[in-house]
Amino acid sequence: MPGLGSERALAAQITALQGENARLRAELDNYHGRTVLFCTDAGMGTAALASLDEGDGTILRATDTGRELELHDRTWVARTP
Repeated sequence: MPGLGSERALAAQITALQGENARLRAELDNYHGRTVLFCTDAGMGTAALASLDEGDGTILRATDTGRELELHDRTWVARTP
């Protein structure tokens, strides 16, 4: 049975990989010239309503869950990253 030390090591690895994933996604977004807005998943509805005037293709990304919406014709549509 794994000890607390191995659980902490695994948690540290997961945190590092999540950070690397976020960094790579940001690089890809920048490369493609995407506008990305960030919020928490709980605040996504409010953020979506407040940003309807952004340009088509704008991405709204929840920083805590990774869930994404993409704006098309002033309508936010669920996006699969």
